Amino acid sequence: SIFFLIKYSKFIFDKYNQILRKPHIDLTRDGSVSILWDTAISSFLIIFKRTENEYAYFYGKEKLPNVPFKYAIKIGSEIDEITALWMQKNLI
Repeated sequence: SIFFLIKYSKFIFDKYNQILRKPHIDLTRDGSVSILWDTAISSFLIIFKRTENEYAYFYGKEKLPNVPFKYAIKIGSEIDEITALWMQKNLI
């Protein structure tokens, strides 16, 4: 989870010269790690399962218009530029 956060934050800073807001990082009841951003315009949650799952699961939503999305990304994969662009537009 920390690798993801550093990797995407650095990519967004290098490409767009912007800094993501600080997320709230928490442990879930089953020991998974959740990272949550909640801004005035959107919310974004990513969950890294405690088990050796090769995917992390995203849940995002723009508040106006109410446009939700769900997505899974392979842990350790290259930057997904569509996700990074969404983060850059909604989590600054």
